[in-house]
Amino acid sequence: MTALELPPKALWGDVHGISDAGVAYGQLQMDSREPDTPVTEAVQWGPDGKARVLDAGETFWSEVWAVNDCGVAVGEGSYGPFEWDADGRGHRLTAPSGHYGGHAVAVNDRGAVVGEMLNEDNIAVAGVRWDEAGVPHELAGQPDTWSFSVGDINNHGLVVGAVQSGWGSSQYPVVWGTDDQPTELLGPKSEEVAGGEATKVTDSGYILGNGRTEDDHAYIWRPWSDH
Repeated sequence: MTALELPPKALWGDVHGISDAGVAYGQLQMDSREPDTPVTEAVQWGPDGKARVLDAGETFWSEVWAVNDCGVAVGEGSYGPFEWDADGRGHRLTAPSGHYGGHAVAVNDRGAVVGEMLNEDNIAVAGVRWDEAGVPHELAGQPDTWSFSVGDINNHGLVVGAVQSGWGSSQYPVVWGTDDQPTELLGPKSEEVAGGEATKVTDSGYILGNGRTEDDHAYIWRPWSDH
């Protein structure tokens, strides 16, 4: 076992995941009673357990939600979606027109990033794909889509998550192709899968998620291709 280091002023750490290179990532809960100390700070831990705090600008809240095999990290900082290169240099991702706050949740090895944009009520009102050049593209919803949940992107550009049609209604798992158009993921008898979402997609196209048909289930959908 290797203990993950806590830097000065850190009370504890939350680990969100680990890369193939053994880099763990997440956030540090800081002792905000200290003057000018953030509430949380984005962090990576090397395989030796040493912590590297990532600079997110002038913000009191930052965290890392994903790291790709090239060492690029994404998450939240400076009150919006944020990206750090392998050397720890960070910048805020450009928001689509009309949006401001949000977070990035996944990055593939080609540098494409996905995430969500939030409104003042903390509702994810847009799903976003940032291409390799950092240009944002909104993920399309169904005609009555009210909110989005974005889970993952693979190295071929497939994005998985969920959409919800309105307050109090069920959300449904979907996959977005490289054209950013959604396809609803159905149950084993081609029925709707309510109250769930797709959370992971592999490079071979398997999709992992959960939801409800006649009973609550975890699901794996067979390899998907939009070609």
